[in-house]
Amino acid sequence: MAFIVPYFGKFPNYFNLWLKSAKMNSQVDVFFFTDNEEPQGLSKNIHWVKTTFADVKARAQSLIEFPIVLDQPYKLVDYKPLYGAMFQDYISEYDWWAYGDIDTIWGNLELIFKRTKDEYDKILELGHLTLIKNNERMNSLWHNKVEGAWSYKDAFKSDLTYHFDEGGGMSFIAKKSGCKIYSEGPGQMDFADVCPFNSQFEIAYDNGDGKLPHVFTWRNGVLTGYWAKDNKVECKEYAYVHLQKRKMQIVVDDVASENGFLVVPNKFLPLGKKDITSSFIESQHSEAVSEVKNEQIVKRLINHLKFLKFKAKGRKRHIPLNGNEVYFGSEEAKY
Repeated sequence: MAFIVPYFGKFPNYFNLWLKSAKMNSQVDVFFFTDNEEPQGLSKNIHWVKTTFADVKARAQSLIEFPIVLDQPYKLVDYKPLYGAMFQDYISEYDWWAYGDIDTIWGNLELIFKRTKDEYDKILELGHLTLIKNNERMNSLWHNKVEGAWSYKDAFKSDLTYHFDEGGGMSFIAKKSGCKIYSEGPGQMDFADVCPFNSQFEIAYDNGDGKLPHVFTWRNGVLTGYWAKDNKVECKEYAYVHLQKRKMQIVVDDVASENGFLVVPNKFLPLGKKDITSSFIESQHSEAVSEVKNEQIVKRLINHLKFLKFKAKGRKRHIPLNGNEVYFGSEEAKY
């Protein structure tokens, strides 16, 4: 499996913890294309390719018949479905490739990767991790145009973010193109996508136990989520946790984190021999609410303003703003 990450700008402050979690997934070869200096002591499955943003843009432009808009690194999220074609000279020997994010902590990715042994073309559909079969059909799938989804022409001619890598485009393009897809719906996900608009660690798209406050432990490559229900602590192993749009404090050093650490709102703590109790879970979330409440209000406002820019065009073409939720069947379409 080749995991492709073009990255320009400052890494998350917990990048060293991400590297630890990636090291434990030796079945994944991670290819960084970046202008950042290579960290010392990288594990054998991390491949560091020093390059420029201009070079990555040129790779994308070589596949498109019109001048593309790619002026800021964040806009790369719309170009993720092209990575298989853009970097084919690095991944031609792999059966599968993946795009995703590094504002995560990986557990045992085999919980998801085991599905590659089945006859799927695409596994999962969110931008923080999607797996694509490495063949000509799937590497050019982004070129297809279907009803109810943005096209590559929409996404690549605009400086706005269309979320073309997921519910805004590729999820429905793959589905309506007849691809065999492995999906995990709300309440069945092997990954924990922490909602970015709540101070607590709640699982996005999940209206069941996922709405209860969570904390996580990482122990020697195994990621476990915990929540309290009826004063009892329940738990589940996850393939990874996605910490999008969160400022995380690091209260654990490299030595202490070697074998494990805690992930709570919004900190990494030493694991030690701490028991995960309902009172511990409650205490971590009570503290988090007071710390980030105002910041979350600002984030909600910014995202609302972004949504407004898509409303008129999306309504006219029957493309929902909440593409991921519509795909999962958890919400009615909103235009």
